[in-house]
Amino acid sequence: MSAVTHLPLNARKVVASRLLALTSLRRQQPQFEREDAVQTLAGIEDLYLRQTATGLRSQNSVPLDRYVLDTFRIVSQQVQVDTTTQDHAALVDSVLQTIDAQASSLSCSSCSYLAPTVCNGEYSDDQIVERSGICILPITNMFRTALSSTVGCYQNFSSIFGSATCPSVDFSTAAVQKRPHDIPVPYYVGGVTNYHDSAGPNSQVCLCLCIDEFEWETYLAMMYVLFHECVCHVFQGTVPWRGQTRQSTNANDAFAEGWMDWIAQWLLIGEADRHAAGIEFPALQRDTGRRFYLARIDSGARRPSKYAVARIIGTRAAEKLLSLLGALPESKSDHLSHFLRLSLDLNLSSVDPKGREAFAWKVDQYLPERLPSQATDAQVASSIAWDENPSAVARFADLVRNYLQTNDFAAFVHEVALLPPPESRGYTIHLTNDL
Repeated sequence: MSAVTHLPLNARKVVASRLLALTSLRRQQPQFEREDAVQTLAGIEDLYLRQTATGLRSQNSVPLDRYVLDTFRIVSQQVQVDTTTQDHAALVDSVLQTIDAQASSLSCSSCSYLAPTVCNGEYSDDQIVERSGICILPITNMFRTALSSTVGCYQNFSSIFGSATCPSVDFSTAAVQKRPHDIPVPYYVGGVTNYHDSAGPNSQVCLCLCIDEFEWETYLAMMYVLFHECVCHVFQGTVPWRGQTRQSTNANDAFAEGWMDWIAQWLLIGEADRHAAGIEFPALQRDTGRRFYLARIDSGARRPSKYAVARIIGTRAAEKLLSLLGALPESKSDHLSHFLRLSLDLNLSSVDPKGREAFAWKVDQYLPERLPSQATDAQVASSIAWDENPSAVARFADLVRNYLQTNDFAAFVHEVALLPPPESRGYTIHLTNDL
């Protein structure tokens, strides 16, 4: 197990103050909208963003709680002399008082298990933040929500999760100098999961933030990133556990970064729609996550991600198999559950990552884009419905039927791997918005 590290103190000063200010302001956004004062809200938010940027230059001798309180009082003074806020003085004063009260409630000495010593830029900072870390608690709670939802998903749908040697899971944070990905969206957050399995399975999820650009949209995007890391990577390769050393998947892994990411965004949408605990702005976090997800697979963007094609292959393969399961008489009544069971079982398995990726590619090669919506059971069963390569689809459908009877995903994956390449045919990218 590797030591857990977190944002350095000056970066946490920026993040903590912006977390508090941005969420407090956005909770009051409906009131500003009712008073036709959205521009006033935007102006106040901009003042907080400008002033909190000074956190990166703050001395380590200044405790975080003192920095936040002093910074917010400066902003309050600036707002009060701003003539553009006078038409909505009562609302503005109420919001400022709420933010100041929350800032006053921050206490580094209450947070630190080494009190009266508090975070001061030394090595002990990481231990203090790991044990309590009230300054980044909203982010930690997001991670806990994503992990809890992921565990529930695996428990509900996987057939082997109960036998898994579940890894211990750690959460860390890191500051980066630029946007930590090449995806064409203005979200300055990324994630990585590293494995430290020397003393048993351990997964460490790290949320990477570009501090200078940490604003509202990036805050909203964090939940999707955390769902991706938990669903796609935390439990990967743990069944059966034989003391193996897991390898992190590549960014162009079609299964981990495409297929499983489809499940991650599906789960986030479902959790947001039911207003799951820990998702404070469900509609906004859901929609931002969806935009992030679609941008990852947008090969037609002006500057697409260099990994977009591999992700498209995995996403498209997942949708194709889900469509097949929805058409086969044996599985159509509960096709999503069958799809999730296979996907999660395969992700949990100790199958070599290259084997999972090859499976995704083979599914994409064999199955058509979409099945006819009005196909009869007889047509589906005989594969007459597919006109792109009916013999190849029929062969694949037989393997799926056998899997549905045996629930032996390992044999299914092996048999798919043995399929000869189907006849070459052209592809068009079709990604549905229907989940």
